[in-house]
This record gives sequence, C-alpha cells and structure tokens, in this order.
Amino acid sequence: MCTHLTLAPWGEISNHNPYLSGRCHDFPFIIPTTLQLVPANVDIFPDGPAAPTGNTYGFTAVRASDDLRDYPVTPALKALFKGQFETLARNTYYDGINQAGLSGAALYMVGSQYEVADADQEGVPYNQLVGFILRHYASVDEIERDFGPQGKLAVTNPLPGVLEHVLPLHMAFTDNKGHSLIIECLEGKTQLYRNQHGVMTNQPAYSWHLNNLNNYNRLSCTNVIEFDEQGQASQANGSGLRGVPADATPESRFVRAFKLRQAGATINVDEPEEHHYQLRVMQTLKVLQNMWVPMGSVLENLSLGQDGGPVDKLLVNPPKNPHDFSQFCTVRDHQNACYFYTSYNNPRLNRVELATALEGLTEIRDLNLFPANHWYEDATQTEQVTD
Repeated sequence: MCTHLTLAPWGEISNHNPYLSGRCHDFPFIIPTTLQLVPANVDIFPDGPAAPTGNTYGFTAVRASDDLRDYPVTPALKALFKGQFETLARNTYYDGINQAGLSGAALYMVGSQYEVADADQEGVPYNQLVGFILRHYASVDEIERDFGPQGKLAVTNPLPGVLEHVLPLHMAFTDNKGHSLIIECLEGKTQLYRNQHGVMTNQPAYSWHLNNLNNYNRLSCTNVIEFDEQGQASQANGSGLRGVPADATPESRFVRAFKLRQAGATINVDEPEEHHYQLRVMQTLKVLQNMWVPMGSVLENLSLGQDGGPVDKLLVNPPKNPHDFSQFCTVRDHQNACYFYTSYNNPRLNRVELATALEGLTEIRDLNLFPANHWYEDATQTEQVTD
C-alpha cells in the first residue's frame, strides 16, 4: 500500500513557491532499501535500450535490494527465478527526482500484466522504468512521446509469470511544469493517463478510482451550512469532509488524498514570506501524513489459511505478525530539484539538494534512508527565547 500525490503552488511557480509531490511507502515487511545519488556520467543501464532523448541526468532515488534472500519468498518461487533475480532486479529504483526536476514513483499494483515489445520497439523492464526515465528524461511530454501508442519503447516484463508476483508495479511521473503522468500495464497493454487529479494509490486501475470519486462529489474542505429548529444558520467546523473514508484501503486513500489535496496549496498569508517555502513543504508532508498507516493498524488475517490473505498473493512466506505500515515518506521539490524524506522511526526531515550533492560526484553514493540517530532535539538546556 502506498499513496502518491502532487501539490500545485500557491500562486505562480517559482523557486520559492515550487511544484511539489510526494509519497508514503507502505509494505507488510521491510525490504532492505538504499537512497542513492547517481551522477549523470555513471552508466547504470549498459545493456538497456538507448533512450531517444539522447540525454542523461543525475538523480537521487530509493533503490530496492536485488538480493532474493531479502524477500521472504517461497522455495517454489525462488526456484522459478533460476538464479536470475539479482540480474532482473538490478537498478529497481522506485522513488526519486533528477536534476531536471522530474520525479518518478513506482507503487504496488496487483494485477499488472506488461506488454510485449513489437518488432520496431525496444523493451524497458518495468521494474527499471523509474530509474531509466530519471536517467534520460526531463518532462512528461518526452515520456508520453516515447512510451505512447506510437512510441519507440515498450514497458516489458523480463520474466513474465514470475517477477510480477513479487513486484507488480504502476508508475507516476511529475515534471517541473506540474505535468503528471501515470503508466499502468493491464492485460498486456500499457495505458498512459495525464494525472489531472494529482493522486495515485494502488489497485484497482486508475480509471476505476476516477469513477469512484463521483460518489464523493459533495465532500469538500468548506464547512457545511446547517439550520437548527428555529431556522438559524450555522456551520460546524470540519463538516465539509464529514463522511470522507478513513480506512487504509487504496480506494479510500485515493478519495481522502484527492480531497485533502485541495487544502495542500493553502498557506497562512499572515506568515512572513520567507517562511512560505518551509510551510509548503510541511503542508505537503502533513497532507501525506493523513494517509500514513500506523504500525499495527492493518494486520494480515491468517485465519483463512494458505490462500486467504494478501501476503499469500505476494507468494511469500508470511513473517511473524505481518502488517502493513508506512515505512518512509518523501516530498519532492520540482523547481529546485530537492528531495526530502522522513521515516517511521525518525520524524526528522532530511533533504538532498541535487545541485550540491552531485557536484564533482563520479560514482554512485549510498545515503541512509533510515537514520536512527538524532530523532529528537533535546531542548532541556535550550536558552529561553525572549522578545
């Protein structure tokens, strides 16, 4: 379970008032992941297709482990990989942003089935799509051109019938103009959607979620006017969103994220202008935290046996007390190419500024996505603030 959303700026786009996006990453068990800085000169796809753009960009992104021992898979599934998992899962990046201000996110999507490249197309393995696009693309228009119906590239599966059971994914991309694109692969066909609604969660398909929003048209962030027995009008604070679904299912998170996204661009205009950037980043984080899944709030029901729960559908051996929870959260600044992140165990907000981080870098550098230290500021000895 994951939630991705975009937030338009309050007023005109600028470096101080950027277009922002972000995601919560939820999963029932922890897969070792690393945040990496990848400079433009490092060729991470030596065997992959050439990108029609002809461009390369440095980026920072979260990379999944390519060691099958890190995944609690069944022996039967492990046998199906025939020792190929490390090669197949190499460069599986699933959240990041590049120097051009283009972000990419891969979210879980049960039921994904990827296309077969035509004779005049080259295939990009779906699990490597985020890294490939961050490496070579600067805009949603470019992605749409090369992966659309007349495009030269196809989103393929390097091991059909096996890999998608471990990592079924759909993808969202957002550029520095605020354009957003969703790529889903169902029944062997690639669907591209311009994401005007600014939200993506998980299954069912994106088109289903859009249709489901019609059931919640009456909800908004504006309070509802109510009348008492004497006909006196009043408003109850928070009544505009009364009835918004609050559970952690993808369907409910999509509705909740879409409605709360309306509040995302709001800034307290009484705050000094120099605080507006900080407020916008924190506002994005607060909206995402409404989709945050606390540990223990979504538990797998194992009472139905081997065929009963989502963990089985992943073809994994259920870990002890399996449960979904939000392991980390990211916010992406598309104008300044900055990447913010925070984790479940450490609420401190961390930032990677690509212009500085990539300067002079000639090889991939690993960063700690889950820092354990400095998770709070000790104010015991802090001097009293006086006016």
